Amino acid sequence: MSPIQPRPVAPRRLTLALLAAAVAALAVACARRGTSSPPAAGHERLRRQHEISAKDTQILDWRRELGLAPRPSAHLVQQMPSPFSGSERPAAPLSDACTEACDLADYICQAAREICDIAGELPGDDWAAQKCQGARASCSESRAKCGRCR
Repeated sequence: MSPIQPRPVAPRRLTLALLAAAVAALAVACARRGTSSPPAAGHERLRRQHEISAKDTQILDWRRELGLAPRPSAHLVQQMPSPFSGSERPAAPLSDACTEACDLADYICQAAREICDIAGELPGDDWAAQKCQGARASCSESRAKCGRCR
């Protein structure tokens, strides 16, 4: 049997040189991307959905403070209220309780506008569209409560 011959050094150096070149090419490609490239679409969608969830949670809290059910009725949501319409504040001077109810309605409607704006930026996202519909219904319901206040 013949002894095992060591590999020649030159091919090993060639392999290392090719590996180093590949790593360098990868580094250059990554550097060209830079930090100015937009975030991945999936990451951005999740970030926007998180914003919707946070605003939806605010609406739930404000509905509770108004004495409304946590969510608007399915019937009201299905009616698809016109965007952010509803009764305005009563003209007469309001009690503190009525002022607070109308302030909460304003907050709910502002959050609803923001939810719907974000949902509009997420075409094809049924979850976001449903959150917008529910937020609009909450706006309508809270405006109506404000309008009935004396």
